[in-house]
Amino acid sequence: MKNKILPVLIAVLTISGVEIQLSAADTQFPPAGSNIAEQIDIQNRIKEQIKRLDSEEWNERKAAHKKLLDMISSNKHLYRFFLKETGNSTNPEIRLSSKEILRAYFEKNVYDPSKGNGFIGIQLAPAGSLNIKKQRYFPIRVVMPIAGFPGAKAGLKAGDLILETDQIKCSSKFRISEFIAYIATKSPGETVTLKLLSGGRVVTKKVILGKRPESEMRSLPKKTIKELFDEWYKLQKKEFEN
Repeated sequence: MKNKILPVLIAVLTISGVEIQLSAADTQFPPAGSNIAEQIDIQNRIKEQIKRLDSEEWNERKAAHKKLLDMISSNKHLYRFFLKETGNSTNPEIRLSSKEILRAYFEKNVYDPSKGNGFIGIQLAPAGSLNIKKQRYFPIRVVMPIAGFPGAKAGLKAGDLILETDQIKCSSKFRISEFIAYIATKSPGETVTLKLLSGGRVVTKKVILGKRPESEMRSLPKKTIKELFDEWYKLQKKEFEN
């Protein structure tokens, strides 16, 4: 049976017809060039506040909630450290509270009705798996770049295999649907970097996203903030499982 071809007419995540931008994976924490001693101190302070989420005193839990939200909002790398630390917790109270904090972080720092609606204009299909330099990929095949749209303008060709998107590796946990969701977080004019296997060579292409045609907007699904947060949260957790 032939692989099903999926056009990348990305399903923009909307609420009442308004597109939003979701954050996808950021660079690893601590960031390159950062002061290691300072970052270790911040990590330790975050760990201490996480412990307070399980306090018997309601006021202490509330204070820890606010402190953690302020800390992870101050630096885009810190929420990923926080997510990793709390994701490993076996304490149900800490897991519940941490997800509430991340929901507040999402609404404060990620959710933005003025952004989203990025568009590439290529058709895709799954392409099995392959190994390149001891790295295993589950690449996404470019079936056809649509003439005049960003993918074609960037030089993508039929048969190209997408290996990475903005350094997110195409894996068993990041396939076509995750790629589609990621592109939907971007706005027209933003650039995404694709690592490709093209003509037997590994190459990098930068794609400047365009605006989604109005004809595609009418059929897009509407989602609540909770649904959008759940999708964002799931995507962040997958990064630690790859």
